Amino acid sequence: MIRTLTAFMLLALIAAVCVPVRLAVAAGESVGDLRDRIAETEQKKLELVKTLALIYEMRGEQDKAITCIRQAFMLEPEDDALAQKLLDLLRKGQHWAEMVPIYERLIDERPGRSQQYLLALGECHFKLDQADRALEVLEQYRKEYADKPETYLRLADLLGDHDHLEDAATMLEEAVAGRFKESHKLHWQLAIVYARLGHTEKAIEAYEATLDLVEPGSDRSAIHSQLIALYKKAERIDELIAKREHEIESLDAQLVKLYWAEAERHEQADRIREAVESYRKIVALAPESDIGKSAAAKVAELSPKLEE
Repeated sequence: MIRTLTAFMLLALIAAVCVPVRLAVAAGESVGDLRDRIAETEQKKLELVKTLALIYEMRGEQDKAITCIRQAFMLEPEDDALAQKLLDLLRKGQHWAEMVPIYERLIDERPGRSQQYLLALGECHFKLDQADRALEVLEQYRKEYADKPETYLRLADLLGDHDHLEDAATMLEEAVAGRFKESHKLHWQLAIVYARLGHTEKAIEAYEATLDLVEPGSDRSAIHSQLIALYKKAERIDELIAKREHEIESLDAQLVKLYWAEAERHEQADRIREAVESYRKIVALAPESDIGKSAAAKVAELSPKLEE
């Protein structure tokens, strides 16, 4: 009985699907009316296939979910969320070849957002062992966004991830030799690439250039750590020690002059305690120098006034 009923229902469904479309169209319907009905029907289908995609994804049936989202994207290709969902599912399944035409379409239809799509398209070609095509796409990306330092950072990351470190180094060299001389991030990235390539001396130069540009802070500590390892690898630790000691001496000389100027300002304003503190800093930094001895004399002269 159940089998008979199921068979009957199947036959009824087939019959319903096979009813000619013209039977569902009223004789007097205009083109505008038909368009409205088409839009309404497409919207209902869109909702259903998106819902079905969620169900399939929840059950782990990724291929079926992809089929549904692809249908939804065909119905509403301008929906960026749908496009991204389809690409995410394809990426999860490593369907790189299927992603290529989607990215190409998005690049053509959304020129204002081609930045992210060009990078992703280049990655797809790398995954498909189409390195020449990938490099062509990435060169297009570089030309279109050549005025942004982030362009070179993203390109270097992608090229490095796919064993094109020499290309990454060449590109970064051109960037820091051109309009981005003052970008510490690009010098830093170049140093990382050189280190990965085993070009120790070039990596050291790039890290030193980074130090000249980066502001004080935690970043500098990370750079110093990398430099120490590279100098050790190059058997140049003694040179590094001498260099850093010389830099400290130069900074101390600057500080002595600044402390002296600060002390004089405090003394002129009758801020004796502050003046003495500044003079004492000079004595601590350069006790044997002429300015250090002068500062010591100032401390001796002014200290009694602190007790008044």
